Amino acid sequence: MDAPPQPTESSTPPLAYSIDPAEPPPIPQASAIEKLPPRPAPTCGYIWSEWSPNASVVYLRNSEDANRHLSTMTPGCVGFDLEWKPVFAKGAKENPVALVQLANDDRIYLLQVKAMKEFPSKLQEILEDPNYIKAGVGIQGDTKKLFTDWGVSVRSCVDLSLLARTVDNARWKGKYNSPIGLARLVEVYCYRLLEKGRITRSNWENVLKPAQQLYASNDAHAGFTVYKHLMSMANPTDPPPSQCYTFDCVRSHYCGPGSELPWSPKNPNYDPGPPPPPRPPKEKSKDKSPDESSINQPEAQYNPPEHELEQQSDPMASVQRHESVLKIARSTWLRQQDAVLGNNSSSHNQPNGTQQPSGSNRGQGHYRGRKHPFNPHLRPQNWKTNTGGQAAATSSLPNGSQFLVNGDGGSNFAQPSGSASRGRPYQWNQRSRANPVASNSAQVTQEQVLDTGVPLQSDTKRRHRPRRRKPPIQPTPV
Repeated sequence: MDAPPQPTESSTPPLAYSIDPAEPPPIPQASAIEKLPPRPAPTCGYIWSEWSPNASVVYLRNSEDANRHLSTMTPGCVGFDLEWKPVFAKGAKENPVALVQLANDDRIYLLQVKAMKEFPSKLQEILEDPNYIKAGVGIQGDTKKLFTDWGVSVRSCVDLSLLARTVDNARWKGKYNSPIGLARLVEVYCYRLLEKGRITRSNWENVLKPAQQLYASNDAHAGFTVYKHLMSMANPTDPPPSQCYTFDCVRSHYCGPGSELPWSPKNPNYDPGPPPPPRPPKEKSKDKSPDESSINQPEAQYNPPEHELEQQSDPMASVQRHESVLKIARSTWLRQQDAVLGNNSSSHNQPNGTQQPSGSNRGQGHYRGRKHPFNPHLRPQNWKTNTGGQAAATSSLPNGSQFLVNGDGGSNFAQPSGSASRGRPYQWNQRSRANPVASNSAQVTQEQVLDTGVPLQSDTKRRHRPRRRKPPIQPTPV
């Protein structure tokens, strides 16, 4: 395993272009912005060494080294920023703060607190000291996250977007607490590009690469540079009140500078400008827009069908219609039972629902007032008891097979007497001529017949014949 890198101080990197830092590009006055032509977009990137040529970067991963280096830091304004490892899973918890950046004219400290055994005590002392002004964009969320992850409060925090709207109100209009990005502030006041790319979503918990160190240094130092520009634009005789853009984050609560009163971004002297124009209404597409002829035509009236009119006039009509449907289903079911049993006579014509035996069945016994709970056509002497303990009956079909009706309403076919598989349910083949029923259904219940009017297909699987084996291939004589 590689040893952690020692604290290093990098010198000023070479510049890809020559510029005189003593004479930065002029910033047009806010009153003359509208009269001037639009300024072209900057083409040079922001580099911290351009504005602080004597500064150096100190990268620290040990708490003892951090306390020793931070002890030489003098009070004043510092650029403040945080970095942490991103999370790419939706709804996942954010990772804790991994890197704390502090920048001024002399040093740029990159403190990787995630790699340290404990949070540096000197760093906590600087963050809680009101003499050190921490300037940054979106600093309100950063300070609250720092306390959530490490339990450290931050005092004397300056939100650069609020400061820009306070001292340069003629340029920035809109809602006072509307955020302004750091890249936009750097472009306006420094005329440089603050590059943001994929490196912002890199892993800040591992050992930082040179590209990560450069990005973190520029990000923190840009806040320090913009703060100095904005403070130079303030009126020294009548400076704006500091509570308009400065606050303390104590135990994750925003307080006024040097007080315990709640703080919120407000500025009574701020001019938001005219309200934005209202949004134009959405225009409908030409294909979906109705024609003028169709708009002038009256809407077509709804003509309900006859059964709805009858139901509205007579509420009992629907009840009578339902009863008639039940009677039709009952008569259909009785006819199907007669077809299954091979009896042409209709039993539902009898007043008590029984069938008078005829032909060869005469003299073999009568129902004598008793009938099967499911099939009243079966003879009582053929009733049996199934596995469930309920009454069951068998009936003979014209081909000699038996039709077993269970007491619970189920029914199945049995093979003719004398068969080798007597007593087992027999699945009739629909193609067989011996099957008197035009269905291969093995189970028909009374509820299924009443609901649909016809027997439903069985859920049991058909028994397939074993596949014939092909004869072996004979070798052809040569």
